[in-house]
Amino acid sequence: MEDYYEDYWIRRVEQGHLAEMPRHSLVAATIRKAVRTGGRVLELGVGEGHNLANLTGDYNLSCCDISREALKLVVLPEVRKVQCDLNSSFPFSGEKFDAIICTEVLEHLLRPELLMGRIREALKPEGVAVISIPNTAHLEYRWTLLRGRFPDFDESHIHFWTIRDFFEFLARVGFKVRSWQPTYLDFWVFRHLVRGPISGFLARVDLAKELFGREIVFVIARTRTGNPQVET
Repeated sequence: MEDYYEDYWIRRVEQGHLAEMPRHSLVAATIRKAVRTGGRVLELGVGEGHNLANLTGDYNLSCCDISREALKLVVLPEVRKVQCDLNSSFPFSGEKFDAIICTEVLEHLLRPELLMGRIREALKPEGVAVISIPNTAHLEYRWTLLRGRFPDFDESHIHFWTIRDFFEFLARVGFKVRSWQPTYLDFWVFRHLVRGPISGFLARVDLAKELFGREIVFVIARTRTGNPQVET
């Protein structure tokens, strides 16, 4: 698996696919709202480092990624970087963080529930995790399935969640959702019809967010009672 992601990041660099995405600014704004200056922030699956680049100078930052090629892109001297495969290791055991970022990672893991258990243990009691996933229930994917075809998902995705599925998953692994929102709404074939005030209105409607949100960002916290239903 490590070889796959080394090749993946080499291709990303060669193709110039390293631009900042809408979720990066949303994640940074979420962290700044939730965590005091100087707090400890960990990113799991740091990729090219855009999330942490937006937080440098204000927080104690650590990160990891399966790919050494990806870690080379994180040119931030103040960030502690660790190479690891989150399927089989968690090099931050025994440490506590005010916030943990894990965006577009869980769908790639063999057993994402195990990583969520480690995140739960690594968070301070009042800490938060910022998680994002692709929305499998986007209207384009629903239409593709109705036509009898499987959507053209990333080949490295091995788990698929709708927003409602992910709420249930989080509850099983000992988390509650504080807030959730799409990084952006993709109105697909309706994008030329949905503009201005209509777009702004739909951005506040949960059903519209479920149908048109491509990526969903969740802000979550540990539940105070109950045991996470995770096999270890």
